[in-house]
Amino acid sequence: MNKKDILTLLFKKYFPLGNFEHVISLPIITSELPFSNDNISIVLPDWASDIGIGNPSCILVPKSCVVDNVNSLQWENVDWWRALFHMVTCQSECEYESKHGSVHSYASRLPKDFDEQWDYAWVNRIVLFLRRWAAIKDDKSEEELFGKKPPGKIYLTHDVDYVSKTLALRFKQSVFSLYNIVKSIFSGDLKGTYTNFGNLFRFTFGAGKYWQFQKIMHMEGEFDLTSIWNFYGGAGGFKRSFTELVLDPAYRVNDEKLSEQIRNLKSMGHSIGLHQGFYSWRDARRMLTEKKRVEKSLGKNIYSCRQHWLRFSFANTWKSQEAATFQLDTTLGFNERSGFRNSAALLLPAWINAEQRFSETLETLPMVLMDSHLFDYGQMNSDERKKIIDHILDEIDFVGGEATVIWHQRVFHKDYNWGEDYRYLLEGIKSRGLY
Repeated sequence: MNKKDILTLLFKKYFPLGNFEHVISLPIITSELPFSNDNISIVLPDWASDIGIGNPSCILVPKSCVVDNVNSLQWENVDWWRALFHMVTCQSECEYESKHGSVHSYASRLPKDFDEQWDYAWVNRIVLFLRRWAAIKDDKSEEELFGKKPPGKIYLTHDVDYVSKTLALRFKQSVFSLYNIVKSIFSGDLKGTYTNFGNLFRFTFGAGKYWQFQKIMHMEGEFDLTSIWNFYGGAGGFKRSFTELVLDPAYRVNDEKLSEQIRNLKSMGHSIGLHQGFYSWRDARRMLTEKKRVEKSLGKNIYSCRQHWLRFSFANTWKSQEAATFQLDTTLGFNERSGFRNSAALLLPAWINAEQRFSETLETLPMVLMDSHLFDYGQMNSDERKKIIDHILDEIDFVGGEATVIWHQRVFHKDYNWGEDYRYLLEGIKSRGLY
């Protein structure tokens, strides 16, 4: 891709007045160093110190994008165009996947060296830096040259995995509870051990109706917000493989009561998407079948999706979704940690890695925060959870980014009691204007 294509296809929201030539003409060096998964922090000049992280202020870039030249400042040694492309298309992960297979959105299966690139929306910060550099070079203000920095936006989403407490869910949540019991015992956390034993007993033996739609709609309505609701479109029932019985939702989306609820959500201004089954992550035909079931229940076409369990491959998933006529995917994120998987918070065309091209019909929004990051995997206290939520919202706000968050529909039930943290999230979104 040439420089103008990178700006206009991927980052045009940062240039509402156009004037791309001012950035294109920057004296950015070209790196032809061999591909590397290593990253390096680049110290920014004083006039851009507010854009970086830390003291001194830095931006993280792939090491292979930095040309060693002792005659110039470090930030002038960076091939910023290559850095943008490398990070936003997840080249490190693509290369790792080609050798080891898909990690299916588990950060723990990737090299520890990758971690830093997920902490901030580095790509957005690079674009902000290039805007600033061009303005300084031409002795003009950024707003005069390019327009205002765009506002940030958070898209609320709910993946509807369960509408009642099934045996499979009892088993799954009991495994989480047992894991956390062992973890708290070894850490000497007696209070945590007691709490987790209580959670295990209550969840395993207690009754539970997870029809939480009205509660969520009411809470969001207090803030004049709506959501994307992703529903499973598989066959449901018991005539499925063992893996599907255990790991996929059990409900049938064409059930009359659920269909009525889905249509009500749509009539109240919410959006409806597909939550693909466990085996659909690389199967366009399965996706289409599931998509049609949800469309029948809704009575209208749907165009957005998120893969169940975040089952995902750079080689197959977006290509399959494209073939299944989806227009938006919100899968890109991690199961067990929050953060920016492609170092960005942006609505972008899907990168079809197998064909080395951007899709012309499918866009993607990253998923940067999920309820289970804070509870099931994180086992954080209230202050720690709020700190993570604030970090994500502050980053989106600062860079003018776009991203999605997941709060599962069932977790508003007393079995979980994760609703108050969702309220804190909504308050943060509203107070920062991220809607």
